[in-house]
Amino acid sequence: MKHIEAGKPFQVTGDKIAVQLASYPTTLHYTVDAEQGWTDWSEQITEKNVVINNIPRGLFLKFDVDVTITY
Repeated sequence: MKHIEAGKPFQVTGDKIAVQLASYPTTLHYTVDAEQGWTDWSEQITEKNVVINNIPRGLFLKFDVDVTITY
């Protein structure tokens, strides 16, 4: 498990992750370069435990709340 602070970008190495949110709802943001051009996912995440599938490897993600990556 790995803890990620709110607003801190991280890069995915696989095509899926499981996260546990500290609070919700929240917005997922993603980009290819972690510098600029963040895009908001179209729907807010409204559950505490979420699996995100079909992520392009190397994509950068960040959440508006603290998360724990559980897988």
